[in-house]
Amino acid sequence: MSGPPGRPAFYAVGRGTGGPGDWVTLLHPPYTLWHLSYVVMGAAVMPHLVPWRLAGTVVAFFLAVVLRAPRLPELQRRPLGTGVAVARLAVRGRTAPRRAPRA
Repeated sequence: MSGPPGRPAFYAVGRGTGGPGDWVTLLHPPYTLWHLSYVVMGAAVMPHLVPWRLAGTVVAFFLAVVLRAPRLPELQRRPLGTGVAVARLAVRGRTAPRRAPRA
C-alpha cells in the first residue's frame, strides 16, 4: 500500500513545515492504535481486570514507544520528511542533536 505521490506514508498529514500535521505524522496514528489495542486486549483476557493498572500500562506504552521512538530515525535521516526542528525532536526524544564536525 502506498500513499499519494509526494507523501512518505499513507497517514502522513504534515507538509514538512514543522506544524501540527508533522507532529501527527510522527505519532504514526494507525500503528499506534493497533499496538495500544494489543495492550487493552491483553488486559481484557486477564481473570481480574484492574482499571488503574490498565490505564497506567497504556500511558507508559504511549510515553515510551509512541512519543519517543518515532523521533529517533527522524533525527538522523528524515524518512517522513517532517519539518520539525532537530532541537525539538532531540528534546522530545531525549537524545542530543548531532552536531556538524568542526573543520
